[in-house]
Amino acid sequence: METFRELQLTQLQILKELDRICKKNDITYYLAWGSLLGAVRHQGFIPWDDDVDVCMSIEDMLRFEEACRRDLGEEFYYLSRSQNKYNYIFWHRIGLKGTTCNERDFLDLPADNGICIDIFPLFALPDNQAQWPAYNQLMKRYQLLSEKYLHVHTLKREPSLVGKCKKMAHALLPDQLNLRCSQKILSELIARQGKARAYLADYSDGQPPTVLSGEIFRDTVELPFEGVPFLAPIGYDEYLKTVYGDYMSPPPLTERANHCERADVVLDFHKPYREFWAK
Repeated sequence: METFRELQLTQLQILKELDRICKKNDITYYLAWGSLLGAVRHQGFIPWDDDVDVCMSIEDMLRFEEACRRDLGEEFYYLSRSQNKYNYIFWHRIGLKGTTCNERDFLDLPADNGICIDIFPLFALPDNQAQWPAYNQLMKRYQLLSEKYLHVHTLKREPSLVGKCKKMAHALLPDQLNLRCSQKILSELIARQGKARAYLADYSDGQPPTVLSGEIFRDTVELPFEGVPFLAPIGYDEYLKTVYGDYMSPPPLTERANHCERADVVLDFHKPYREFWAK
């Protein structure tokens, strides 16, 4: 239990750093997913949860990355594909240096995997809903390109011959070309966003995305989280109902899970993830 609470408090430390940088650079973020639920239902972490999620518009996420290049404290690192080609997720993270938190099977992949918090981008879906399927397909290509080194790492374990061929083709794509294609698609995704911003999509949970009313995010409100005020969308009630339904009723005990107690996860507060790469 002490380890579990230490992990929560470490992530709270990282969240405070994110909040500091956003305030300094006039960037809007929102508590999201279980972190928003925890703020509303528990005024802090969900008692059995051990991660922190925030979201922001894709434009603000890119601004935030630039701000972190200047302002991020020396004890933290920033995770994005533009800063390390081995990072295989399309969203971003801030993590604490000198720590490790990752699945055991992926420790030797030279990606940035310390104790961290997730930053999920929100995309404004096209105003014409008939264009949503094409927009989702474009996002799927962007996500696929992001996963190059995940595919390289899992190639030997791929059971399907078709799957092996697809991963091999991606593995052979030169890094610079892969990144250029990713950046081109991201620019297109941003350009195709709806001007009305009536609906925002969060693709972090897969396809199809979680679609949320733009009204949810028209303003912010501060909510207490572990005794500290953090920003939340003003429409947090509608957000939580959309994502969780009856969100004030906790799930049954059998559905209460966390990360740090999983047997396949290595958690270390003092050993940096880079020490595992050579192994």
